[in-house]
Amino acid sequence: MIANTRLDMRSSSITQLDEKGRVAGDLPCVSCGYNLYTLSAAGACPECNAPVHQSLQGDDLRFAPRAWLRQVRNGMVMLQCGFGAAFLFPAALIFLFTVEAVILRAEPVVFPYVAITAAGVCLIAVCVAFVGLLWATVPDPTYGLRPEGRSVRRITRWSALLLAVAVAGNIAARVGAFAGYALTPLWGLGLGLITAVLFVLLGASFTRFLVRLLARHPASQGVRAARVANGAMVILLCVMPVYAFSVFTCGAWNVGCDLAGVLFLVVVIAALLSLGMLWLATRRASRELSQLIH
Repeated sequence: MIANTRLDMRSSSITQLDEKGRVAGDLPCVSCGYNLYTLSAAGACPECNAPVHQSLQGDDLRFAPRAWLRQVRNGMVMLQCGFGAAFLFPAALIFLFTVEAVILRAEPVVFPYVAITAAGVCLIAVCVAFVGLLWATVPDPTYGLRPEGRSVRRITRWSALLLAVAVAGNIAARVGAFAGYALTPLWGLGLGLITAVLFVLLGASFTRFLVRLLARHPASQGVRAARVANGAMVILLCVMPVYAFSVFTCGAWNVGCDLAGVLFLVVVIAALLSLGMLWLATRRASRELSQLIH
């Protein structure tokens, strides 16, 4: 008799019922991991009272609670809005820098107002994305004690919180510079790099979370997009230390400035492409969740 043992959730497989409607093989409870062997399919787990039929269904998203799926889907929609604004923000800044250098050279005072406004819009987008991310990463209530994905969820949420703080710091620095209290160049570069690294870390962890979530749907078409976006974010995360080193050597010792300029263009282009992939993966995930809900 092994009904009093616990099993790893990842070791479970399709379990058949015997002629009396009882579980005929080892089956861990989806809530607590208790072995449901010999229990009736119409019964409940003796430890956590979770229905046995819930564990027989496995972790397929088609059997997940509809209220939870709806909350995750709504979070994905909010993330699309936040990621979309974050995609447009760096592109708009590049355009504004070009306009300032070419057209507004005689009136440079116009640009700080535009930059502060754009930074404020970015902060609002980050706040919307942060709330959406909290909704999108809410644990499935069916798997209350399940450990899979817990570390990824924590990294995603903490990086999102720190990113919001970093963006607020960037806006405060811009307002301070406009009021005559500018940061030193190295401090400004450091704050910008920290913000960029946090954003890439958020993208890498969230796309990993998406891969694990969509893998629970056998017919999912969005897993591939999530994996591509995750790979792009991981590569970008590996490139960031090289770019940071080149920027600081250029700012502190005026060494390697040409390399820093080239890497800046490479990082910006790669970030925009990665952000586009992230937005596409989130959109596909929200559409698949909508189909499951209806």
